[in-house]
Amino acid sequence: MRAFLVLVLGAVSMSVPTAQVIADRVATYGVATWNLEHFHDGATRGFPENSDGGPTYGSRTTADLERIADTIKTDLRVQILILNEINGVANQTHSVEMDRLVAVTGPTWQYRIARSGTSQRIALMFDTGSVRLGTCHEIAVPEERVQDADIFPRDPLACSFTFLDDGRTRNDLVVVGVHLAANQNLVTNHNRAMTVLRQRLATLFTDGTFPTAERDVLIGGDFNANRYDNKTEDFWTGFDSTGFQFRTLSPEEDELYPATRLAGVPLFPRSKIDYLIGSAQAGGLADELVQLEAEVHERLLGQDLDDYRDHVSDHLPVTVRVRIVADTD
Repeated sequence: MRAFLVLVLGAVSMSVPTAQVIADRVATYGVATWNLEHFHDGATRGFPENSDGGPTYGSRTTADLERIADTIKTDLRVQILILNEINGVANQTHSVEMDRLVAVTGPTWQYRIARSGTSQRIALMFDTGSVRLGTCHEIAVPEERVQDADIFPRDPLACSFTFLDDGRTRNDLVVVGVHLAANQNLVTNHNRAMTVLRQRLATLFTDGTFPTAERDVLIGGDFNANRYDNKTEDFWTGFDSTGFQFRTLSPEEDELYPATRLAGVPLFPRSKIDYLIGSAQAGGLADELVQLEAEVHERLLGQDLDDYRDHVSDHLPVTVRVRIVADTD
């Protein structure tokens, strides 16, 4: 693992290969987190900027879905995605919108979606040609209000996957999608949510839901919290110090992590609220990552920020690449 150099977008030397170039030299799969901004047919988008003079955007067209699908396959080159703000069918683990997206992405693509969260649920999308789905478990958390907001308005969704290499099974991992309560000032709320998640994950790895020996775990999503501001969330570093020893896969320096959400009027990349957090204890996911700091795909914005938000999202995807290796847990 030490042979792989950590690089951050925007800090790349011409004489040193980027994380993507390194990934091209070894067999890897990609995992992403991406908030697709109110992915809901018939609903308008643009909040909160459209209440302050910004434009309102409509539902995604087929062309928009094709653009998102092409981004997933061509730009991100990922096999597993954590998706936020996905509409679902009432009282079902089903989404009409996700049916449309996987249909244009390709015949090997599938998804799983949580029940909770009504029109803004968590979903996991994956390529069955590259990974095999194992157990999926929605981590149902009873309502608990902290700072006048439920700690999990959308319950986390955890699924296990095994990587495939020409049909052969290789290493596996558990992916956990989260979407914490909206409002970056809800520090106590977010801290409590992550404490509960840590406790529930510990149970899932001891009660038979996921294998007790599994050490490769990745948590990702829209945390509605900024690791780099002056607030004091307690889960960016030292999270689960006696268990999985999760570490946030982003640099410690503020200036090295790009904004992940477009905000304001006019639009500008302002908020750093989307992250991936990986298990880092001995035998954990950190040993299989190509880079220890995730990539924020800011190049997708191009020159027209309004075009990106209109047709894609107000959030940028964040990715890491995992080496395909023999499984050791």
